[in-house]
Amino acid sequence: MFFRRKSIDAEIAGLERRREALDRQLQNLEAKLFTDHADTPHARRDSLVDGTVLEFETYARFTDQRHVRNAIGAATNRYVPKIKPKVWEGIVQVILDALTETAGGDENDLKASTRLCVDRYLRDVGFIDAPEKQPVHAQRKPALIDGCIAVSATDLHAYLNKTNAQPVSVKAVTSRLAALGAENIRPRSGPFRDQSRWVLPTENFAPADYCNWLLEGGTDARA
Repeated sequence: MFFRRKSIDAEIAGLERRREALDRQLQNLEAKLFTDHADTPHARRDSLVDGTVLEFETYARFTDQRHVRNAIGAATNRYVPKIKPKVWEGIVQVILDALTETAGGDENDLKASTRLCVDRYLRDVGFIDAPEKQPVHAQRKPALIDGCIAVSATDLHAYLNKTNAQPVSVKAVTSRLAALGAENIRPRSGPFRDQSRWVLPTENFAPADYCNWLLEGGTDARA
């Protein structure tokens, strides 16, 4: 029992020493990054210490020593020396523990960003009440089916690739529609029979908000 207790005490002391070593490494890293800028003009030094924002697109880049060192070096015009892998792992965990999560806005949320895209699409392209009255390129525009808005993934895909800087695939469009809660159907009767359509959830896409002219005229796509 005495020897076991002594072993535990030694392990705890070892962990404490490791923590203290990590603290010193962080302090040394901070000193290397910023203290060396003592000869930098005041406005520039404030910008480096307090105002510089380093952007990492992914978690992998944020925790990768090479990317972090390159980003800091580019921002400070100073070479950041390599850190031993084991020490870097401890530094990464300290950084992650200190993170404060904030909302990235609707544009960074899959469902919210899809809702914005579909809303813009519905307001821009207009609705049809039957495909046979339309030219070929307009036969898959949004429509009302059983009182709900139904869209074609193919037409939405064409719209997004025309209006967005970054192209998307049809598969990506259908995945986003599914995440939004849309239901894929293929009507067996009515003017839109045999067309693959995605019925949008009415709680997010009320027909009255987009196609009053169809509602006021009493014209439903299934009529």
